[in-house]
Amino acid sequence: GLGDVYKRHVGGRAVTKRSVGGMRVDVTGEGYYQFGEIASGTATRTMDIEAYALHIDGGVTLPVPMQPRIGGEFNMASGDDMANTCNGDMNAESAECGSTWRGFDQLTPTNHIHFGYMDRMAWKNMIHWGVNLQMRPTKNSHLDIAGHFFRLNNTKDNWYGAAQTVFVQTPNQNTLDDLGREIDVVYTQFFGAGNHVAWQIGGGAFFAGDFITGQPITTSHYTATGVGTETWGYTQLWINW
Repeated sequence: GLGDVYKRHVGGRAVTKRSVGGMRVDVTGEGYYQFGEIASGTATRTMDIEAYALHIDGGVTLPVPMQPRIGGEFNMASGDDMANTCNGDMNAESAECGSTWRGFDQLTPTNHIHFGYMDRMAWKNMIHWGVNLQMRPTKNSHLDIAGHFFRLNNTKDNWYGAAQTVFVQTPNQNTLDDLGREIDVVYTQFFGAGNHVAWQIGGGAFFAGDFITGQPITTSHYTATGVGTETWGYTQLWINW
């Protein structure tokens, strides 16, 4: 079985905010490294852990009506090219898993708000580029428009959803890494003093890349090549006190 996992994390995060000619500029960067050891249940075999993740984002808030902030970001996390051989179990009992595990484990249970509201991407085996526009159409409202571009970091590892479970298992001998693109639009209207009550409506569309459209895929989500655009939407009322 899996045995014992001795995993350690080191990392850091830095943030800076500056005023430049009336504009507000913000930049955030962070990086993490995971290391340690996975021991088999019988302690006859071990695997070293060597995994990493990076994040950087920046934005400029313009000194004009509606206070638009134009931003961009880049994210990356390592994957393991023997994940399918190991059946995703980091199984130190099996020589088929190799001697090193390179799949990064994200630091939160879900990445729901980080890489697109459609929950298509974990901070694991990924390369992600994002652009966004945030503004206040009125004093009591907020509009967020974001675009996301997803790729596999390691084409032999799987595509993981926001909760880090396998979203699509990578086919054997896969060489394609373009997962697709997502566009999200979210509008929030606040009510009353202190903005304790708000109504929100949002929607998104996902456009599959050649990882899906360029090869046969058979999973619980995708069943054939040529998958079209997926759409999603929601509305909610929330109260804070």
